[in-house]
Amino acid sequence: MEKGADMIPRRVVVHGVERQVVLSPDGTGWRVQLDGVDYGTLALAPLGRAEWMMTRNGVHAKAVGAYLDGDAVDLQLGGSGLRVEVSDGRATRSGAAGRGASGQIRVPMPGVVTRVLVAVGDRVVAGQVLAVVEAMKMENEFRSPVPGVVSELAVQVGQAVEGGALLAVVATT
Repeated sequence: MEKGADMIPRRVVVHGVERQVVLSPDGTGWRVQLDGVDYGTLALAPLGRAEWMMTRNGVHAKAVGAYLDGDAVDLQLGGSGLRVEVSDGRATRSGAAGRGASGQIRVPMPGVVTRVLVAVGDRVVAGQVLAVVEAMKMENEFRSPVPGVVSELAVQVGQAVEGGALLAVVATT
């Protein structure tokens, strides 16, 4: 993919790892490059309030749940939760890990908490599963976006949650 005026470079942080994403409109969706690898054209069609059907190169790939939270997006892809922090490549991230930053974990769609795997005060690593929520007949794992200590746990097993609900907060140390 050649660099052009319509290309949008972004830095994203996924499970505490910074990645480079370049987006370019192509008429049917967005051409996506991740760390220099071309992933083809991705497009989203709405299915509900916080859910879309993602297609890749015109082929239905999977349902995606998403909840916008400031400069971050909580995604639900194929049964796994993922928090992505986004910047535009010109700005720098504030609250970087190691300086008291926190990672909020939110559920992008309504569901029921089926498992809570941590307690307040537990040390966790980036990517560690904190809780599991059943939504749309699928179990969805929600992972810590940063290494640190669980400073808040806002749910318990059996609790119904709405889209955007806070599950937990992890404070970096």
